[in-house]
Amino acid sequence: NQGIQHEIDLEKELTFPNCYLLDFLNKIKSACKKIILVSDTYFKKNQLMDLLNANKIEPNLFDDIFASCEYKTSKSHSLFKEVLIKTKLEPQKIIHIGDNYHADILGSMKYNIKSFYYKKYTYNQSKIIDRENTINKINYPIYSFNSLRSLISNTCKVDNYKEYFEYGSFMIGPIMALFADWIVDNAKKYNIKKILPFMREGELLSQLILKVVEYENLDIEVKPVYVSRQSTNLASIINTNYKELERRFYRPSPLSVEELINTFGLSKENIKLTETELLQKVERSNDDRWLFKLLLKYNIKAQIEKNSEKKRKEFISYFNTLLDKADQRIGVVDLGWGG
Repeated sequence: NQGIQHEIDLEKELTFPNCYLLDFLNKIKSACKKIILVSDTYFKKNQLMDLLNANKIEPNLFDDIFASCEYKTSKSHSLFKEVLIKTKLEPQKIIHIGDNYHADILGSMKYNIKSFYYKKYTYNQSKIIDRENTINKINYPIYSFNSLRSLISNTCKVDNYKEYFEYGSFMIGPIMALFADWIVDNAKKYNIKKILPFMREGELLSQLILKVVEYENLDIEVKPVYVSRQSTNLASIINTNYKELERRFYRPSPLSVEELINTFGLSKENIKLTETELLQKVERSNDDRWLFKLLLKYNIKAQIEKNSEKKRKEFISYFNTLLDKADQRIGVVDLGWGG
């Protein structure tokens, strides 16, 4: 009995109502139509009613509930026959809605009951799930986020960029939401009272983290920080040397020499180079030793460090405005690398 109750409690924790389907059922009920719940499950009728209550769904929304375990048959076999016998309804007076094609659609068709196939996933969502299964090469655990992320993805309808929105809400959204949970868990663990997500993703992360904080009723402040690698790149140079330069030289999208020297707060007026040299791309395949030697010359090296000190003071001055007190424990959040 303890094992059964534990599983019911777990189901209560993991299940959630489909607001769209629930709204539809309430409209059907208000039109004085009968609603019967037919489920392939090892939970009994009273246990299903308990799950409905836990999700704030009134069990009396349903005129009857048929659990396959109580009839020792399934929808694919003869559960629909049991429905017809007990309710004394004619098949043509019933329309069955289900999300399992074999059990719900083919199962009801055997008894001449009209059916509607409720597709849980769109074509794009199905493609994503199939790809994930292929990559993982393992079955999903007992429960997964598929139903939840599908419901959330279908919540907002957008006319423009619909496919991009669907991929974003179905894939990136759940990852970012779980990341926000992880951040708050760590904030609690280390007694952090202020979380500062860095821009540009800080705008989105702040909203997600704040929702978790409000849901858990925590005393944690969340504030996006207008900091990017552009504002910290130069500020973080203390001593200009070969290693510090190399870290900033090579990018996935190579910079020109002129663009690179600009990141050090220098201009082409500071460095006497030809237009051809200024336009040259800084790539590992090129011989850039001449550029290292140039930037490490005493006068240019000193200028870089002077520019860096100025940027660092500006950064620290801004960051101090975000702190309420010196001993406050804060957490900073950033996505990416090299920043």
